[in-house]
Amino acid sequence: MNDFYSAVFFDMDGLFVNSEPQWLLVETELMAEFGYEWTSIDQNFCLGGPLARLEMGISLPALFERFKDIELASTPKRRPTFVLRGYESVDISAALG
Repeated sequence: MNDFYSAVFFDMDGLFVNSEPQWLLVETELMAEFGYEWTSIDQNFCLGGPLARLEMGISLPALFERFKDIELASTPKRRPTFVLRGYESVDISAALG
């Protein structure tokens, strides 16, 4: 039988420890603090994606409530890389509402 571990660490005395169960526990607790349910299926994906969606779900409604008449001030500038996709800058104009 082969035992392969997804996440491991070595104790100071060189003891090989499987830490995958602890990672899932920590991720589950962290996401619960933000009101998001985290499962072992979610663990197969990067934590940053769901966390970013959660942050945007909170911050964008707050932004639109605070500022009325938000418009793009210029064409959004995309990042030139494949690895770190997204926008480098998005200029807006807005009036307090």
